[in-house]
Amino acid sequence: MSCSRRGARTGLLLAVIMLAPSQARAQNPWTVTVTPTMNPLPVGLCGAVGLTVTDPATGEVPRGPSGYRVTISDFDMTVAGAGGQTVVGHSIDVSHWEVCACQGAAVGSAATITATYPAKALSLRSRVTGVDFQATAPFTLARAKGTLSPSGCPTTPLTAVAVAPVTTVAPVTAAASAPAPVPPPIAPIASGSSSGAIGTSQPLASGTARIVAVTGITIAGSTASADVAWQPVTGALSYSIKRTTPDGNAPKTYAGVTATTWKDQGPLGIGFPVKGIYVYEVTATLGGGATVSGQASWTRPDPSCAAPPPSQPLLSILDPWGSPPQVTSNGLLPSGASFSWQMVKNTPLVAFRMERSVQGSNAWALAATSCGGVWPIGFGTNKYSIPVANFFDGLGGVTPGTTYLYRVTALAATGEAGGNTISWTAPNPIVLRWLGATISGNTVTLRARYEQPSTNPPVPADLLSVSGLNGASQMPSGNCALLTGCTFVMTSVPSGAQRFTIRAEWTRFPVTTGGTPVVTATAAADTTIVVP
Repeated sequence: MSCSRRGARTGLLLAVIMLAPSQARAQNPWTVTVTPTMNPLPVGLCGAVGLTVTDPATGEVPRGPSGYRVTISDFDMTVAGAGGQTVVGHSIDVSHWEVCACQGAAVGSAATITATYPAKALSLRSRVTGVDFQATAPFTLARAKGTLSPSGCPTTPLTAVAVAPVTTVAPVTAAASAPAPVPPPIAPIASGSSSGAIGTSQPLASGTARIVAVTGITIAGSTASADVAWQPVTGALSYSIKRTTPDGNAPKTYAGVTATTWKDQGPLGIGFPVKGIYVYEVTATLGGGATVSGQASWTRPDPSCAAPPPSQPLLSILDPWGSPPQVTSNGLLPSGASFSWQMVKNTPLVAFRMERSVQGSNAWALAATSCGGVWPIGFGTNKYSIPVANFFDGLGGVTPGTTYLYRVTALAATGEAGGNTISWTAPNPIVLRWLGATISGNTVTLRARYEQPSTNPPVPADLLSVSGLNGASQMPSGNCALLTGCTFVMTSVPSGAQRFTIRAEWTRFPVTTGGTPVVTATAAADTTIVVP
């Protein structure tokens, strides 16, 4: 697989550029762009929100005092609409945020997303001095898709209700009248009849309550199918079942059911690939066209990521990548592969497994699944709002220049599976080169250079620092990738031979640790300086 560099890491700038106190008059020295990926946003749906931060002076993403790039996790994200709680916002994870339009919101109304830096929860030592601002982006609401409201919306839709004026009516004197005629009972269905009637219809005995709803509705199932059952309704001629799905699509009704159980094979007959809550409304049709209904909901259980039996064939129609494999590299990382692939619309796939092996070896190690773990295969949308699956190899232990195979197994809701395999070559190592040092009393100024290999280079490191024996570390001054390198000023260095270590780190934000980045790969070089 040919791997290109990540768009988010287009430059090799291994320096920390900060505003000195005397330069901190500007409240926003950065260019911040907030982008709603779905604009207009249909009522009942959610859309991802993108945020990019650029320092105009360098053209790069600015860094905080600790050396990490500024991301959406450093901002407080909010959304506001007109007319009450018509829109809500959710944090998907530390790197992703979305807005949702609630049922009852006015079509064509406007809402505004606001990104505020610094976030209230951002520690003082992680904030860039003198930077305090807000960036906004408007969007509009479009015609509803479906009838369900996203999570966080009001439980009662925000619909306007017209209230009729109260009219005073003169009291009416009750007059004796004949009782209303009782309709004749529906004739019972003979045993063995194929007319489609359910059970038998008998006249209600004196004091028997009339049926007002279908009761006893139960739903049990898996990702493959769901079994709906209910109590029989006296006098019912047939039943219909209306299913509402969590993806906001229009409900679908299945009529002419002549039993008190019904098996649902899913909206497209391929099981239930969409997670969430499914609502079933069972309606009984009685004689004379009368109907009674009942409703129950069912949450699709999480799928299993267990490997299919070795004897089970992998279907080419369930291959998630195609031929040749259509995957997009997320950057050539020294820790392992990272790539994405588009999810086919109306796919029956519900889970993925990814395994890694050295090319030429039959020993496969499980690298990730979509069912959990520190580095799960995740789902999101790309810049075109197309659903994608994202994989990051958190196993580590790759050898530079070695070719590996990655094997995906795609698991369908019905239990069937597909798969594919691609090759990936680990990047060549970087070189951290010491260029010299100057000593002034107990201050040592070190100079070093970050050198990328000429072929198959990794993406730039996220952090570069120098530390001494006392554990204190310093960020660089200048661009370490230039020929002249960058400098590190170490103060209060004691006399004698002192060892210094320059260290490059590649980091990532895992799902399980929230906003704490984890170091996934490192490179280091030592030097010893004798201080008089």
